[in-house]
Amino acid sequence: MAHIRKRRGAWQSIVRVNEYPPEIKTFKTMIDAVRFSRDLENKLLRLQHDIDKKKFPLLEEALLRYQQEIVPLKRSAEMKKKLIKYISAEGFVNCKLNLIDPNLIAQYRERSLRSVKSSFVNRRLAILSRLFTIAKKEWGYDVVNLQPLN
Repeated sequence: MAHIRKRRGAWQSIVRVNEYPPEIKTFKTMIDAVRFSRDLENKLLRLQHDIDKKKFPLLEEALLRYQQEIVPLKRSAEMKKKLIKYISAEGFVNCKLNLIDPNLIAQYRERSLRSVKSSFVNRRLAILSRLFTIAKKEWGYDVVNLQPLN
């Protein structure tokens, strides 16, 4: 946490965040000391919780990567490529991977059930489920494999 004090006619900012050494800096005005301490605290907390490094791809980019890296290893590669093509035509593929929630998947499921059989929908959902599992385990993205709400 930050502590600001007046010392010898100047303002001193002392920032202490767990796991980092304390940072001490002196300023002519109190406003500068407050800004420095707030910015430094935010920066250190982001580093501590690894927030800056997390840049999530779009679902479309993840599907493309899945298609290039994982699908060729499957027995039914051609069928999976077709299913990925159908999924890629949906509007929600422009969402970031971490912003996809169960409601979005449930809406997609309901829309798909109006036009195709349930077995096709299950295959598409299985691809999405596997994509999220691989994104977490192999690609290192902090995403949860969310099941659609019933």
